[in-house]
Amino acid sequence: MMLQRMLLTVVLGLAPLSWATAQPTNEAPKPWLDVLASDLIGDRVDNAMGEDLGRIEDVVIDLPRESVRYVVLSFNAEDEWFPVPITALAPIIGTERLQLTVDRGMLIAKGGFAPGELPGLAPGVARATQLIGGDVKDVVLNFSAPRVRGVVLASGAVVAARTLASDAGAGGTRAGPSGKAPQPD
Repeated sequence: MMLQRMLLTVVLGLAPLSWATAQPTNEAPKPWLDVLASDLIGDRVDNAMGEDLGRIEDVVIDLPRESVRYVVLSFNAEDEWFPVPITALAPIIGTERLQLTVDRGMLIAKGGFAPGELPGLAPGVARATQLIGGDVKDVVLNFSAPRVRGVVLASGAVVAARTLASDAGAGGTRAGPSGKAPQPD
């Protein structure tokens, strides 16, 4: 199943961004490393030894820059969530699991945050879990470049993330391209 998710290809012709600088890079995203945010959320994360570390809780995306700010990881034994660059996760082919490619201790040393209290939610920055719903069916992310490759609307159309930027204020509003916030489900 994970392999099928990784084969999802949406080509929008947008320049990839660097995680650290959010500036265009010369390296194009590798489309076979595309994944839907809804598929990524809830996936288990292992370390290099194959030990279960925790799970993905959310993805924080910068809509105007069409970049992934960070993935939210909860460790099994911790009562905190930790921001992790999407480039620090690698899919384990043939499974629905990911491998953390950086030291868990380094993330813990940097400190986490209370569950549900995500840092960096400035205007235009949204949580995937709050964005998905109403007009937005899913968000296409890429592991090789911390990019939002596209937003899949309920209509089936795929649009650039920046088209939703004016609708998503601080806290990750779930408004769609119509500018109207959807009604609660």
